Amino acid sequence: MTAVVADPLVPTGVWPSTRRLRAALRANAVFSLVCGTVLLAAGWRVAEPWGLGPVGVPPAVGAGVAGFGALVAWVAVQPTGPLVRWAALIVASDIAWVSGSTVLMVWHPLPWPGAVAATVVAAAVAALVAAQIAG
Repeated sequence: MTAVVADPLVPTGVWPSTRRLRAALRANAVFSLVCGTVLLAAGWRVAEPWGLGPVGVPPAVGAGVAGFGALVAWVAVQPTGPLVRWAALIVASDIAWVSGSTVLMVWHPLPWPGAVAATVVAAAVAALVAAQIAG
């Protein structure tokens, strides 16, 4: 017979789990990897018409976003202690992304395709932040 050790900080009958946090992090990783790869591969084509700066900027941002996605994927499989610590940094980074996108669109209005893309990505990242915090 296996004894169940109760955690004094968790109510009886409730199993502490990082499942929701890990799921939110995996979703963040996939979203970041896809967006980063698209920007890296094709960002130069939309840089000027979407008002995203010189043709080298979107691919450079895409490389950074894809690297971030790889980091998030790695964090999602870490043991609980490191998982929670890294998740806090990821949430802070995502909040900075949403804030930066907002500032960019206020200070440097983009043509409508760029504004729509930036708004959709910022909204998706904000939703991921909410899921990560809830997890």
